[in-house]
Amino acid sequence: MVLATEEVHLDSWQPATVLRTRLTAPATRMADAVKGAVDMLVTAAGHASMRCAGPAEVAVLGPLRPCTLVEVRVPVAGVPAAGVLSSLWLRPGGPVARTVHEPGADDLATTCEMLLAWVTGHGHRPTGPPTLVHLCTPEQGLDPGDHLAEIAVPVQRR
Repeated sequence: MVLATEEVHLDSWQPATVLRTRLTAPATRMADAVKGAVDMLVTAAGHASMRCAGPAEVAVLGPLRPCTLVEVRVPVAGVPAAGVLSSLWLRPGGPVARTVHEPGADDLATTCEMLLAWVTGHGHRPTGPPTLVHLCTPEQGLDPGDHLAEIAVPVQRR
């Protein structure tokens, strides 16, 4: 299967201040590990007098099997209190290629590979890791695995 052009959109991310943490987990436990990390980051934001400013992001930093290294990010707004500065990061903005990832789709790796193939086949090169962006915010208290997400990869024209 190949992603059709109409299934991929070139767009632009705005820079965002995020709280972030990294974790490694087996594929079978990744959803629970990410949910726990998001909950922890949301709690840390609250303790630091900050608020969530968008949906959680999960950047895939390593191979997807058998264990995966990811960076979980929660966009935040507000002036931080002490204690979270080491976890704050400015995620750069810029062009991204994005596609929808269906809930319950077991093979995230295949979708990432198809998106990266589309990127290179359409005259771009990836400039960052594929990132799963949940389309519901942590504050909504919804299980991200039950809702649409998108996969975005930062790109640059070759």
